[in-house]
Amino acid sequence: MIAKNKDGVNVDFADIINFSLWLGVLAAPHLYRTIKRQVDPRHLTSLMDIWVAYVERGDCYWDRSKSTLKRLAQRAPLARKLRALIAAWTPPGLPAEITETARALLDAEGLSPPNGRGWDELEFDFEGDPMEDMLPWPEGIPARLRREKTGRDCAEDEAEGGKGEG
Repeated sequence: MIAKNKDGVNVDFADIINFSLWLGVLAAPHLYRTIKRQVDPRHLTSLMDIWVAYVERGDCYWDRSKSTLKRLAQRAPLARKLRALIAAWTPPGLPAEITETARALLDAEGLSPPNGRGWDELEFDFEGDPMEDMLPWPEGIPARLRREKTGRDCAEDEAEGGKGEG
């Protein structure tokens, strides 16, 4: 059983939702190539650990009707495989096997690109913000949310020697 927050929501809910953005980026190499920051596989591996625990519990935070029982049963093996691939990965290149496994995991989860597009046509519109500003990074909340909350971004905080809020 997973712990709940004061509102009765699983404590990993935000991590799972936020990491689904990373899965979308790994499933769409053209989006991955827009990231200018160095991707740290250790960070993604720690997020995958949360995802593996989530699927092994049998939780599903999306509409289960968009998947089949067979695909839902594939989530844990696919999550463990993707975790192993990420742990062995040396960026900057994105291996095709990571992309294929991320796509299969998202499909098993019942998630697909909107408007009937394929993963190679996936686009995120964040009102002009770069993709990387919406992703969870080791320093905490995504840069866009940090700017909305504090009026500052990670670069400003790092220039002053701090990690900022998050």
